[in-house]
Amino acid sequence: MEANGDCFEVAGTMILDNPMVHALTLVHGIVTGQGPIEGVEHVHAWVEDSDAMVALDFSNGNAVVVPLDQYYKIGKIRKTARYDRKETVNALVQTGVWGPWEDWLKEVDP
Repeated sequence: MEANGDCFEVAGTMILDNPMVHALTLVHGIVTGQGPIEGVEHVHAWVEDSDAMVALDFSNGNAVVVPLDQYYKIGKIRKTARYDRKETVNALVQTGVWGPWEDWLKEVDP
């Protein structure tokens, strides 16, 4: 899954590197692509800040910080799995990969 980008590692690292920021949640979800992959559903990872109500997406060298409602609308996000810091650490230890961790997400990408 990560061959198409670094979103899982970047988002997971953001959660691990900010242990005192309890408002951060790691999110893995199904999004609909834009630009060259317009209309193509794929799995993606980002971080949400519940205090500021923004999505943080620094994958593939980007620095996207947008309101959550706008992020979900633009990405046509239809289903998500959410992880706090402890759940992120546990999933990393158990699987040895940055994600995705849910079977239903693994089935999305070819």
